[in-house]
Amino acid sequence: MISFIIQGPYFKRKGQTTTHFALKLRALNPDCEIIFSTWEGEEVENENAFDKIIYNVDPGSSGININGKGINADRQLVSTLNGLKEATKPYCIKLRSDCLILKPEILDLLKKHCDRYSMRHDDNEIAIFKNKVAVSNVTTKYPKLSTDPCFHLSDWFYFGLKEDLIDLLDILPYKQAGYDNNPTSRTTVAPEQHIIISWLKKHKLWQPVFENSVEKHQEVLHNNFVIISYNQLGLKCYKFGYHLPIGTNGFLSYTKFDFAKEYSAYFKIGHQTQLSGIEELQNSSIKGYHWLRFRLIRMAIWLRRSLKKR
Repeated sequence: MISFIIQGPYFKRKGQTTTHFALKLRALNPDCEIIFSTWEGEEVENENAFDKIIYNVDPGSSGININGKGINADRQLVSTLNGLKEATKPYCIKLRSDCLILKPEILDLLKKHCDRYSMRHDDNEIAIFKNKVAVSNVTTKYPKLSTDPCFHLSDWFYFGLKEDLIDLLDILPYKQAGYDNNPTSRTTVAPEQHIIISWLKKHKLWQPVFENSVEKHQEVLHNNFVIISYNQLGLKCYKFGYHLPIGTNGFLSYTKFDFAKEYSAYFKIGHQTQLSGIEELQNSSIKGYHWLRFRLIRMAIWLRRSLKKR
């Protein structure tokens, strides 16, 4: 019933490999299909661990971000879309090649989660998908905590119907979108935002005034997507040594409580809008932890740089 589309370069670090992740996924989801969509020239260990391997032509970097690193937006689009087209199951999960989902029988968990947040305004043209698509809260930015994180939905993980995921990702390449790719500019559109904005443009539902509109962000989010936390998924990234990213991708991300509260408020489900006292405390603790962690790491970096100058 479900196909895993593992996309990206072959990951190998400290004894962990993309092959190990595929074998673990199959052990946890015995009837799944596993497709690895990677690049020509990648050396893949134990190819039999995958049902299919696609060796794509690398489209190259899409530009430079504000941190001076390459933007891999088009690489993600090419590898994911080509993998989805080869999938034979109705439901698909897109996953980075350095990540693993540790919860067993993940399809049942995700379908129940999507059913729990299934409300949408079907008479609104903004409700595009046939069924809602699930994204992780990791790097899904919460607009109430920043000035410009609208439409920044995580691209680490997608779950949904094959046809819906193809619709989401069959969009204009990042290189052709005409963004300001000046690495010193903080106006550069993030790859996560590019996916949502280009998808809305494809359906002729985008206007420039929406860029920083929290109201439009919520309308798009709650009529098409559900957010699930990395803990609920059992999502682990082996490339980065953290559960939630630090900085703007850490304490500015949605928590599961933020999403539940905003969903209830958007659809005016009064009895679900207010979190319990324990839930409010948990939510505040999560945000406080990531804020403190971010500050301590920034302080450590500053101190190390200061000592080097002496």
